[in-house]
Amino acid sequence: MPQLVMRLVFSKVVERSPMLIKPISKGIRKQVEDGMINNNIINNLNLMEQHLQDSHWFAGGDVQCR
Repeated sequence: MPQLVMRLVFSKVVERSPMLIKPISKGIRKQVEDGMINNNIINNLNLMEQHLQDSHWFAGGDVQCR
């Protein structure tokens, strides 16, 4: 699952959980975001940044319009 979608799903779980379960779901969301989601988003952004330093476009060197 893409990382931003995963973040959205966890925020909706917390938002829609009953009042008694909300603190538990917030704790789970925080641990998952800190352990997985944020690190993967940062790694993906660093990968894109590194790729754009080497080339001007994401998809190849030339843009062809016909």
